[in-house]
Amino acid sequence: MRQHKRYIVPIGAICGLFILIIDAKTAIGGAQEGVQLCLQTLIPSLFPFFVVSGFFCSTFADLNMRILNPVMRLCHLPNGSSPLMIAGFFGGYPVGAKVIAESYQSGCIGSAEARRMLGFCSNAGPAFIFGMIRNQFQQPVVSWCLMLIVIVSAILTGYLLPHSKGAEPIHLQKKSAGFIQNFNSSLQAIAAVCGWVILFRVILAFLDRWFLWLLPVNLQVIVSGILELSNGCIELYKINNDGLRFVIAAGMLSLGGLCVYLQTASLTAMLGAGLYFPGKIIQCLISIILSGIVQILLFDAECRVPNAMILLSVAAIFAILVIIATLIKNNSRNFRPIAV
Repeated sequence: MRQHKRYIVPIGAICGLFILIIDAKTAIGGAQEGVQLCLQTLIPSLFPFFVVSGFFCSTFADLNMRILNPVMRLCHLPNGSSPLMIAGFFGGYPVGAKVIAESYQSGCIGSAEARRMLGFCSNAGPAFIFGMIRNQFQQPVVSWCLMLIVIVSAILTGYLLPHSKGAEPIHLQKKSAGFIQNFNSSLQAIAAVCGWVILFRVILAFLDRWFLWLLPVNLQVIVSGILELSNGCIELYKINNDGLRFVIAAGMLSLGGLCVYLQTASLTAMLGAGLYFPGKIIQCLISIILSGIVQILLFDAECRVPNAMILLSVAAIFAILVIIATLIKNNSRNFRPIAV
């Protein structure tokens, strides 16, 4: 089996190169769309927020905010980890995973706690939600509701994930960053986002040419969001129903998608993905349930998701319970008190 796995990547690379050669027009068209998307939408919408949110996170990173202790206890986090939680909730993908990996490499937190925190301490930040999603809805309050749903669902996910008992307080290494350093980090972040967007825009162009056009429009948007979050959010306008657009946006923001997962995995190579993937599934299901309730208050009756949403919520709750039971069975033995 291992010998066969060695050939998967080379064969995949050869197939990808062959596809680019025989259908270069689709690849070029997808790349052009990706570049246009970055220049006209992503950079103007995200870059100013990246600069401000990066400065915000670096300002509060050195503060152990006791006011957050109740939330940390709810998430079963040890004392002293509030800077990691702030970065994970407000820094945006994949800043949370980055600071967790750095804290693990420096010996501030153990592998078990770090792998657990990956499941809920890396989320879509205000830069993305207010920069990208706000244009998809007429009411400005929608962005605030989505931000709140992402945070609440992350907290509930932290509460539900298996955890160790009696964890000792941790002491993070304090690092202060000036405006210039934050500005340079924002440039690197927007460049990385644009690179991934262009790559996945090419992939989506091939998928759309082959079979994606056969799917309903709403499902096309969902598939795009699962593959790459920015492309999925840009195409939310194709969904006519405001309530359904709101629910899908909440689910995509909490899930992150394949592209964010790859970015996270590249930053946490030594640590591994931990509970990132199961945590994101749980958070996505919780966000769908919460957004299904909130959309009743935001939109008129004709713009809401039909009553079938109640059945979907029940099914989602059942799925959460199944996932939690599986996680507890498979991972409870791996969680030990943190070694500081």
